[in-house]
Amino acid sequence: FPRTSQQALDNYTINRSTDEQTFIKQSRYFDVWSFDFRLFRPIFTFAREKRIPVLGLNIEREIVSSAYKGGGIDTLDEEQKKEIPDSRDLSLEGYADRLREFHAMHSTMDNAKGDLSAFIEAQAIWDEYMARSISNYLESNPQMKMIVIAGSQHTRKDYGIPPRVSRLKAISQASVLNLATNRITGNELEKTADYLFFLDVEDFEPQGKIGVVLEPSR
Repeated sequence: FPRTSQQALDNYTINRSTDEQTFIKQSRYFDVWSFDFRLFRPIFTFAREKRIPVLGLNIEREIVSSAYKGGGIDTLDEEQKKEIPDSRDLSLEGYADRLREFHAMHSTMDNAKGDLSAFIEAQAIWDEYMARSISNYLESNPQMKMIVIAGSQHTRKDYGIPPRVSRLKAISQASVLNLATNRITGNELEKTADYLFFLDVEDFEPQGKIGVVLEPSR
C-alpha cells in the first residue's frame, strides 16, 4: 500500500471502525494492487483481531510512472520531487543488470519513452522509498519488530530493500522467500534470501466477471 492509504489501514486493523468492503474501497486496494484480495485476507484478519499495526510503505504509483514515462526524475514537478528519497543507490551489484531484463518487457508501455536510465531511476524509487518508510518507523518505534511483505525482487537481500534499510539504520534483518511462487533457483537463492520455505499456491473459486473494463472519466 502507498502511505496515503494509512488512515484506511488504521481504521480497519487498529480502530476497527470500518468493515472489509469499506476498507478495500478506502485503501484503493484494486487501484494500487492487482492480486486477488483473498490471498491476503488472512493477514488482514489476523492483524485486525490482534490490533497489529499495518503500515503502507510505498510511494504513489503515479510518481514512479511519471518518472519513467517522462524520461527521468528531473521531469517530475516540484511536489512530486519532494516525495522522492534524497539518496538512491543504483550501484548495488546485480541491480542494474536485473532491471535491464525487466526494461525489455516494460519498454512498450503506452506513452513511455523507453529510456533505460529513466526506467532504472524510476524503479529505484520503489525500494528506496520503502526502505526510508521502514527506517523512519523503527526509529520512532525502537521497541517494535517489523515484518515487510513485498515482492521477491524487493525483498532480495543483495539489492532490494534490506541493504537500503541497512544504509539508513543499523538493525538486524532476515529475508524469507517462498520457493513455490518464485523462479529464482540455484546459486542465486543464497544471494536472494536467508530463509526459504515452500507454500503451495492457493486455489480459489473463480470470481464473477461481467466482461467489461471501466475507466474513470477524465
